[in-house]
Amino acid sequence: LGGGGFAPGSSSTTGLESISLEQETNESELSIRSVLGRTYVNVDLSTVEGIEKASDWELASSGMADVVFSPHLNQIAEKLLDGQHKGRMFVLMIHPCVREFKRFRHRRKMELLHHGKGLITNENSEEGNGDILSMSYTAYSKSHLVEDNWMMRTILDKPRESYPELTSEDMHAAKELLRIKAIIGLYDDILGAIRHYS
Repeated sequence: LGGGGFAPGSSSTTGLESISLEQETNESELSIRSVLGRTYVNVDLSTVEGIEKASDWELASSGMADVVFSPHLNQIAEKLLDGQHKGRMFVLMIHPCVREFKRFRHRRKMELLHHGKGLITNENSEEGNGDILSMSYTAYSKSHLVEDNWMMRTILDKPRESYPELTSEDMHAAKELLRIKAIIGLYDDILGAIRHYS
């Protein structure tokens, strides 16, 4: 379950891969592009709008790609998959605390870069990140910046705004969905995960 700005995949017949080509904004149908010696389908599944476009262009039935990458699991399942075009998730799991501390370090790095360029101040920083430079790990872990059960909420399509609290039933539902639909690898053992996927 991850983020990502592209939608990689391979065709069962030609070995093509699909990736976001954001510069191709005026196209009206699926097409293949070559970038740095590799071939891609011109869809961007990192956004809901891109998934809508891929659905309109019938990506799943096109035969151009049979692997896609997107952080929007439920939208992919709803818009691209059906009884004839089923999906199976390949999931690379990372411990939630490790993920959050990686996000913390990334946010601090971006804040430092923005401050250095005079783009953001403590008063007007996006998402209230201005004080993140002075935060400890402990302070960050108790702040509003930490995502609450990101994986469960993503799997179950239960955003915090609509579902402030998750239950043990939600946890069991998410685990069962992963058991049935996902092939799981561990971030701490990426080579082992790749072997498991193959």
